[in-house]
Amino acid sequence: MRYLVISSCQDVRTAKEFEPGDEFLPEPDVDQAVRLKNAGCLREIPDDAPALPGSNDSAQVIADLRAKLGENASKAEGEYNALNARLTEATKANDDLASRCQGELDKREAMQRELADARTEHERLTTLNTGLTARVAELEEQLAAAAKPAPTSSGESQVDAAATKPSKAKN
Repeated sequence: MRYLVISSCQDVRTAKEFEPGDEFLPEPDVDQAVRLKNAGCLREIPDDAPALPGSNDSAQVIADLRAKLGENASKAEGEYNALNARLTEATKANDDLASRCQGELDKREAMQRELADARTEHERLTTLNTGLTARVAELEEQLAAAAKPAPTSSGESQVDAAATKPSKAKN
């Protein structure tokens, strides 16, 4: 039967000292095992449990650990490769999105320039329209003033005293 050391103890046969976690080797005889178990120093290890380092099967334990390490390394490498592929895809998607956003920003800036140019043109046309409106009003006033007959000293309008009779022709 195999035993796991759960509390520090010493083998009276060999004077070897054991620490918790060690396997008690060589295995104690039946009386010694009962005494150490009753003292709380040992616990039985199931027969199907793997060998512990330091036991006679330590070479097998090391081989098993190396195999497990290889499995873990392969698994970790696979996970790393999968994560790296996802990161590459996410980076490409991010770059594509940034490119599209830059295109939209460029369009927006062009539209803002067009809007500023249109505002400037609108202001120029408004100023021109205001000036033309004032000039038309001025010309209308001048036309209205020219169309009125000039007042006489008596206050009546003068009428053109041109001859209304046809002149006789001389032969």
